[in-house]
Amino acid sequence: MALILESPAYKGKLGVFWGNRLLRLFPVYAFVLVLTTLAGLAIWYVSGRPNLLFAWVRNIDQLSIGTIGYLTLSNLLIAGQSVNFFLSIRSDGALAATDGFESALVEPVQFMLVPQAWSIDLELMFFCLAPFLVRLRTWLLVFAIVLTTIARFKWYDYHSVAAAHAGAWGGRFFPFEIAIFLAGILSYRIYDYLNRHAMAIRYLRLVGVATLLLVLIWFFRFPGSTFAQGDFYGLIYFFAFLSIPVIFFATKESRVDTWIGDLSYPIYITHFFVISMLRPYMPDLVNLAVVACVLTLAASVGLKMYISDPIDKCRTARKRASRSVTKPADS
Repeated sequence: MALILESPAYKGKLGVFWGNRLLRLFPVYAFVLVLTTLAGLAIWYVSGRPNLLFAWVRNIDQLSIGTIGYLTLSNLLIAGQSVNFFLSIRSDGALAATDGFESALVEPVQFMLVPQAWSIDLELMFFCLAPFLVRLRTWLLVFAIVLTTIARFKWYDYHSVAAAHAGAWGGRFFPFEIAIFLAGILSYRIYDYLNRHAMAIRYLRLVGVATLLLVLIWFFRFPGSTFAQGDFYGLIYFFAFLSIPVIFFATKESRVDTWIGDLSYPIYITHFFVISMLRPYMPDLVNLAVVACVLTLAASVGLKMYISDPIDKCRTARKRASRSVTKPADS
């Protein structure tokens, strides 16, 4: 994100940046949301089983007007979906805060039609702050990463839980997760430094590839390893932080890499819908996984071609217009 914000099209232009980020995320999300709703209604009408809309059909008459409004807006706007993990629905239908560890009988997350969108909510929070965070000095970024990481694990220690069993605190609490986003800014600064010292690039490319291979080998480590899961994920983040700048050098001109990267968001946003549609009819998990992968990839290619790509033309036009406004002022 720091790389984008430092480009001439976005530097100092908050409206263009925020607008293009929303155009990148919301149209594809909205399509999947509408598709999920229509498919859920169709399945309910034909079979009498409201699979995709189960929480709504079963509990809507028990919800307060305010709760219905909040859940509807959360689905439509994405905003608040990560916060839903810290809420429950009381017996009177109103929302109530929880400690983020214990699961309630009825939770707002059960009403999210694209349930994995909670992570997009975290992204939106970061996008709001990113133009200001990229201006921070490097030592402040490092200090913030260390501070928030210590706070995370102190919180786990206080509640005597491991990172893998931290409930909503383990991945959905933005103040703890911001360290990952800040590390991305630092990765860009490493890349920028290396870009200005080209003598070291060839060697560092090899370092990046070797680091990535080490992470993959460790991921498929031998059975019976006693390495703690929290330490393991911390190691992955650390290696990613070190390797991303130099891997970017090796792949930034690759059209294949760009095309695969463009598919990542459509794949993420569609996979749950595909699995949910197939699961009632495919009890064998292996067959389910294979078919779901194929259909998710096909659906993602379609989303890219017919939704993302046309909208990207609009985003590109906005960037060009932003550059054309900047040039007279610079001359």
